[in-house]
Amino acid sequence: MTNPRSIASFMFAHPLSKFKGNASIISFKNPSKFLGLRTGICLLQTILAPFHSTSSSNCQSKRNHPRSMFEKITNLDEAFRLFDEMTQTKPLSSLVKFNQLLQTVTKMKHFSSSIEFFKQMNALRIPFNLYTMNIVINCCCKMYRTTEGFALLGYGFKHAIEPNVFTFSTLLNGLILEDKVLIAESFFKKLIKEELCDPDVIMYNTMIKGLCKCGINDKALGLLKLMDERGCKPNVVTYSTIIDSLCKDEMVDDALKLFTHMAIRKSIRPDVVTYSSLIRGLCNLCRWDEASKMLKEMEDERISPDVQTFNILVNALCKEGHMEDAEGVIKLMIQRGKDPDSVTYTSLIDGYCLQGEMRKAREVFDSMEFRGLISNIVTYNSLLNGYCKKSRIEEAMHLFQEIIKKGLKPNVVTYSTMLQGLFLIGRCKDAYKFFNKMRSHNVIPDRCTYAIVLEGLCNNNQVDEALSLFHLMGDNKLNSYINVYTILIDGASKSGKLDIARNLFKCLTAKGLKPDVQTYTVMIGAFCQEGLMGEAKELFIEMEKRGCSPDDVTYCVILQGFIKKEEEGMIETHLKEMEDKGFLLDASTLGMLLDQIKTRSLDDSLVKLIGKVVPKEVDGPCEKEYHVGCLKEQKMDNLKALPKGEWFCCSDCTQIHASLETLVSGGEKNLPEPSMGAIKKKQAEQGLEPSADLDIRWRLLCGKMGSDDTRVLLSNAVAIFHDRFDPIADSTTSRLDLIPHMVYGRSLKQQDYGGMYWAILTVNSTVVSAGIFRIFGNELAELPLVATSSECQGLGYFQALFSCIEELLASLNVKILALPAADEAESIWTNKFGFQKMPDLELKQYRRKYQVMVFQGTSMLYKTVETDNTNPSIHLGSRTGICLLQTILAPFHSTSSSDCQSHRNHPRSMFDKITNLDDALILFDEMTQRKPPSSVIKFNQLLQAVTKMKHFASSVELFKQMNALRIPFDVYTMNIVITCCFQMHRTTEGFALLGYGFKHTIKPDVFIFSTLLNGLILEDKAIIAERFFKKLIKEELCDPNVVMYSTMIKGLCKCGINDKAIGLLKLMDERGCKPNVVTYSTIIDSLCKDKMVDDALKLFKHMVLRKNIRPNVVTYNSLIRGLCNLCRWNEAFKMLKEMEDEGISPNVQTFSILVDALCKEGHMEDAEGVIKLMIQRGNDPNVVTYSSLINGYCLQGDMSKAREVIDSMELRGLVPDIFTYNSLMNGYCKKSRIEEAMHLFQEITKKGLKPNVITYSTMLHGLFLIGRCKDAYKFFNKMRSHNVIPNECTYAIVLEGLCNNNQVDEALSLFHLMGGNKLNSYIIVYNILIDGASKSRKFDIARNLFKNVFDKGLEPTIRTYNVMIGAFCREGLTGQAKELFIEMEKRGCSPDNVTYCVILQGFIKKEEEGMIETLLKEMEEKGFSIDASTLSMLLDQIKARSLDDSLVKLICKVVPKEVDGAC
Repeated sequence: MTNPRSIASFMFAHPLSKFKGNASIISFKNPSKFLGLRTGICLLQTILAPFHSTSSSNCQSKRNHPRSMFEKITNLDEAFRLFDEMTQTKPLSSLVKFNQLLQTVTKMKHFSSSIEFFKQMNALRIPFNLYTMNIVINCCCKMYRTTEGFALLGYGFKHAIEPNVFTFSTLLNGLILEDKVLIAESFFKKLIKEELCDPDVIMYNTMIKGLCKCGINDKALGLLKLMDERGCKPNVVTYSTIIDSLCKDEMVDDALKLFTHMAIRKSIRPDVVTYSSLIRGLCNLCRWDEASKMLKEMEDERISPDVQTFNILVNALCKEGHMEDAEGVIKLMIQRGKDPDSVTYTSLIDGYCLQGEMRKAREVFDSMEFRGLISNIVTYNSLLNGYCKKSRIEEAMHLFQEIIKKGLKPNVVTYSTMLQGLFLIGRCKDAYKFFNKMRSHNVIPDRCTYAIVLEGLCNNNQVDEALSLFHLMGDNKLNSYINVYTILIDGASKSGKLDIARNLFKCLTAKGLKPDVQTYTVMIGAFCQEGLMGEAKELFIEMEKRGCSPDDVTYCVILQGFIKKEEEGMIETHLKEMEDKGFLLDASTLGMLLDQIKTRSLDDSLVKLIGKVVPKEVDGPCEKEYHVGCLKEQKMDNLKALPKGEWFCCSDCTQIHASLETLVSGGEKNLPEPSMGAIKKKQAEQGLEPSADLDIRWRLLCGKMGSDDTRVLLSNAVAIFHDRFDPIADSTTSRLDLIPHMVYGRSLKQQDYGGMYWAILTVNSTVVSAGIFRIFGNELAELPLVATSSECQGLGYFQALFSCIEELLASLNVKILALPAADEAESIWTNKFGFQKMPDLELKQYRRKYQVMVFQGTSMLYKTVETDNTNPSIHLGSRTGICLLQTILAPFHSTSSSDCQSHRNHPRSMFDKITNLDDALILFDEMTQRKPPSSVIKFNQLLQAVTKMKHFASSVELFKQMNALRIPFDVYTMNIVITCCFQMHRTTEGFALLGYGFKHTIKPDVFIFSTLLNGLILEDKAIIAERFFKKLIKEELCDPNVVMYSTMIKGLCKCGINDKAIGLLKLMDERGCKPNVVTYSTIIDSLCKDKMVDDALKLFKHMVLRKNIRPNVVTYNSLIRGLCNLCRWNEAFKMLKEMEDEGISPNVQTFSILVDALCKEGHMEDAEGVIKLMIQRGNDPNVVTYSSLINGYCLQGDMSKAREVIDSMELRGLVPDIFTYNSLMNGYCKKSRIEEAMHLFQEITKKGLKPNVITYSTMLHGLFLIGRCKDAYKFFNKMRSHNVIPNECTYAIVLEGLCNNNQVDEALSLFHLMGGNKLNSYIIVYNILIDGASKSRKFDIARNLFKNVFDKGLEPTIRTYNVMIGAFCREGLTGQAKELFIEMEKRGCSPDNVTYCVILQGFIKKEEEGMIETLLKEMEEKGFSIDASTLSMLLDQIKARSLDDSLVKLICKVVPKEVDGAC
């Protein structure tokens, strides 16, 4: 062995900037002497000096070691027992075995136990190596204690382990996974600027992935260019990552341009991920031709959809209400051998629920069990939501009970859905009980739940109860959301409690909350409601001063107040402001203004202003006297009163009306030849001979323009309807037969039947078929009733009449035709005439705008009216005559991509100026009112601007409004909205939108599969990801590239499944996919974390020598860290020197790790020396560096120096964080200097830092240590009142502190008070209480607690048995102690050294030599040794009386060697 103690002098003499391959190595004459010395030689030299190389023969030992004994370990108790055996074995078990044991415990996910084992190994001076350290570091990371992981990494630097390229990549990826992308970017730039490493394609990909994750696409593209400049060749993963991000941000044209650049300019073959991103983006923006082109390319590559692909299709179709098409996709799945899973049927259930078809939803749900599929909580939630929305609350309650019986745990969504349903039907008491039940079951209400409860109470006139709940919640986080105050202010004001509303509004400032536009609007509305227009006006002005611009709702609310007061001056002022800002009046405000026009003469300028702010979309049927939605188009310059006679709002409506009147007056028309041919063909199919004198005509009729002749025809048509339909009744008056009202255009209460026209088909002057229709401008027409006489069914007459109606609508440029269809007729309309079910959202929007007729027991269907059947682009948008399933899966006509450039060349200055959400909303309203409408490019840029401001929900809402207004959108639009869904963690909605694009045949590619794979891995679903990956390869759905393999390997390594990761590496070679440095580095890092360093070194050698792959800083870092942690200094130095030869110098983090490692070992002078060296080299120490130094001094008990360091940090401009303070506080507490610790705690609060669970736990431990139990208990309550949740460690500190201070009753009271809390489910809690109770002579309590362990389903540990056996022995009940001793072995918990000593002491007190001898023999056989107290008792027995010689010999055999005694 050589001495690991000479790098310091070398580094001080030779700065790392000159540290090249020709650096000499300083050696010692007698290196073996230096290894054992830690005194008098600067440890800094040990860390940083070169080592002599050593043989790597030991590297193979671990690989060949049998692992059977560790594979048999199935629980933690067995691992503890084996650990105790190994520590008692003479000679000591090999390090390889300890590593394998730690690895086994870690694989069982007992991470804290692995760390505890490691600490015991250190305490027992058991040597450890890099493999050991890696396992422990891995455990720290698994428990989200990364700081400790880095501390352990630094601990290994004593053996000269220095970061390499792979380390930097790992750190970079860690920062990105923690959403610290800006820090990661600065770190990456520093690496390049200071030439600390030469990034490879993996490192670039990692950084690009991080930037794209945050939507910083411009910087990601800049990094792509940098790769080219620095000679690092991007791969398909690099491009696919950026393309996917661009698509998610709805920048699909940019993505297509980059795709072309990749494929043509760079000759990089796209994979399934690349295609998937583009297809998804194009599909979401309804750019079907381009999506079809991408889909066809995928088909040519033989990439077939899998179950998940079909699931996306089913989900999207269901969300749109296309249930038959969704069922068609499921049939297609089965035909292709893809079995639908729970997700498939859950989507189908959700779709039926959205359509209100609960019977079908329940049928699908029940059928899942027959198919062997298990419904999950998401499935139940969908069904539950359907019942609640239909107000079928009893069925929802029954379903909720079913969830419990099935063993599923209702989540916050389940409870929130039930609460909303109960409030919806006014069952507030039941809802409130349900809310309390939710909390009693430890389901924490979220923001949405709380809002549902408060709003439900307010909507049901229970504002007092809502306010009581609000005050009861106190300082709870849920009371810190502005929407809570908005709900309460609105509820209070509507209930006439203005003072309460006013006080709540004033509280916002005190709470540090900023009112939003809705809050201001609600409060202004409250003032207006009370007629306090002065205060309303003041608040209106104040909100603008505070940077919250009023929106159109705010203006309408305050306008209504001034209208009621008839203050024309203020009305005119606000109307002008609305015009300037592009705002429009809502229906109620417009109605109030029109009433003013009717009742009194208004100023011309005011009337003109009203016309300028009237929304276009509030259009009524063209038969109305005026169209409020088109008043703006008419200018209204001289409108002082309502126009007399017949007039129309706009030229479009005038033209439609004129065309219809012309057709009505024109009388009968010959049937077009195609329709005549179809009728003849149909009759021939029926076996009828076509008659030569058959006179078939069609005509248009209007009840208001009827003559005697037309009235006869109308009467015949009414007779057909009466024959074919049951009487149609008005639901409000029970008046039967509404058909005559429709015929003659009469109004009845709230329903207006004006504007109705009749289309009839006559055969030889006899009416055989008729239909009633009404046109609502260019946007919509409805066909509420249509029928054919009974004797003329099946002869093609109706198809002919429908064709005439359709052609008429097409000639009038009507876009949509809607009709209500009964369930039995729905399939005819959808299959033969191309209709599909209208989504609830669209139907609601139409009904708000128009008086669309909807009959009970019918579903609203719709189709697009085609204006030119020869135009393929119209067919793409049309839903007529084309099965939507075919639209999704069949190739489309290819189209030009000239539009792809439009987004890029469009000026964006107006959107760059948007600085807040109000500006964006104002601009949106302006854009929707323009003539012609703003282009989709501008809407996309606006949505992108809103998204960049992180107003994701607002972007989604704007998109919904675009759909409601029939504003066209493209793939770029859809990508922005999908991005917002992902950002809001509403992935289901994101996939729904993705599926929405499948109508234009977007099909997954390699990149999509990689994205899905990565998503599963990030969600810790590595096993599912592995299964998914295998399926892709087995079914040849895609050809994985190096990125996909690396992604899968990363996921396996993340879970410690290294054998499968290595197997995947071999599979890459077999399939001709060349692994890169990232692939190898990922596995090497995982092996090192699992303390399998020898395996890692072997793989490293294979990578470098066999594969000629150059390692990077990440690779070296992993190996050096591993070797250092296992004290394999020679090998660690070899790696360090290789890094230095590559010109990679230590940075701040490297030095900080060194400092931390030295401090942990107590080498404070050396740590200070490293800091000095840092400063000399221009690397300023940071907070982490000084925090490590403070922690070191605290561990040494040198509190004065620790305090000096923290004070010096502030002088250097560094702000100590909570971890720094925790270290210092821990030092004070351990020294029992509790007053100084208390003072420090107050300092933390004053500095604005938030004490965390460690801070409170440290203080509690200190207070209990000096016996201040009351103060500790108060501190514990204070901790909970500040919403700092105690963890297992805190709870154990409190209970053990009380027990150690003879306050067992208080400990038991706390235990019972916690009841069913999760903290009471840890076995350590029972161990503490059983031990405390038994030592306090509360044996019965201890026994009952022990019995409760089994009742609670907990597994006693060896410590639990030891404590209970000790309790029996303490009471002299050695018989029961013996029974429990035997029982524990039967239960698979083998006694350890402590168990034997405890029970031995009991039998020694009883002087039962037989049992003493038996137990001593067993101890000898198991290699156990007696402890000091047991030995002392035995020696007392030897002195007091003569013992049998064999017994004395036995005692000698189990005496530990360290305790030299009489033997």
